[in-house]
Amino acid sequence: MKVEIITIISYNYGNRLQNYALQEYLKNLGVEVYTSLVKPQRYPALRKVRNILLRIRRKSDKELFAYFNTKIQWKNTNGFSNKDDDTINYYIAGSDQIWNPLFKFNSDREFLTFAKKEKRIAYAASIGIDKLPEEFKQRYKKNISEFSYVSVREEAAGKIIEELTGMKVPVVIDPTMLLTVTEWEKVARYSILKINQPYVVKYFLGIRNPEYDAFINKYAQEHSCQVIDITRHQECGIAGIGPAEFVYLLMNCKATFIDSFHGTVFSILFHKPFLSFSRPYEEGYGDMNSRFDTLLNMFGLKNRYVTTPKDCVEIYTPINYYHVDRILQEKRKEAKNFLEIALSLK
Repeated sequence: MKVEIITIISYNYGNRLQNYALQEYLKNLGVEVYTSLVKPQRYPALRKVRNILLRIRRKSDKELFAYFNTKIQWKNTNGFSNKDDDTINYYIAGSDQIWNPLFKFNSDREFLTFAKKEKRIAYAASIGIDKLPEEFKQRYKKNISEFSYVSVREEAAGKIIEELTGMKVPVVIDPTMLLTVTEWEKVARYSILKINQPYVVKYFLGIRNPEYDAFINKYAQEHSCQVIDITRHQECGIAGIGPAEFVYLLMNCKATFIDSFHGTVFSILFHKPFLSFSRPYEEGYGDMNSRFDTLLNMFGLKNRYVTTPKDCVEIYTPINYYHVDRILQEKRKEAKNFLEIALSLK
């Protein structure tokens, strides 16, 4: 069986890691899997030469992302999917915010409209916002109704789809949670980064709050830790951080302070003390906090969600990861059942 993944391809840690995770999980199910290129690759031979050079020289963020992308099995064509390929049995849209209408790339391609209806599957697709603007409703209703199987990543997306189509679709875990810690340890080994002293990870993509910064610095001092700020890593003396380095940093840190969805996911997977910070509304992106609501509620970790400075003290509250892992095992079973049925594996 051959499956092609249609997903976002960008310089974003979570995006690249969820793509890799879905690929590896499908391979474990015995499926031959590819990821569709967003842009045509005109010179495949030069790409192979570049990949060899990347193994020698990996320093900047861009180079480290490019190296990690060599771990993705790209579809062996000079173009990208804009028509149905008879050699592909199924197409999977997702995960990540592939259906966020506020993202410029969003088009009918992300809804697999080029493929036969019976070949269209969505796994953990995210709309990213909790309310769909009126101007998108008819298009989303038509496109989503034509999928053979649909699952989403957030409760809010499930409600939007049910209101639009009448379909009650399952909410499943992000692909990154399908892989075990042992499987992520293999990814961490690709990291060129090695830290030889205790540290905490700080990772903020949204607007920063000086009070949060002060609390993080205080916590780090109390635990004799360095603060490694991923988005300002050069100020920490780190030349570049790619997806493998991101996994390494979260796997080996003492605690995490993040406003990132995938940063929260890996904090949970790696059993870290963590705080997940609410991200203020930003024009052009919308309110994307529904992702955190679903994730933290699912695992009984709502107290780790920070909306005001006083919430930061929850970092000192121990997390019952035995309970979290039991929930994760059940969610993995649900995800496997969905994919096996959708791919006609059972």
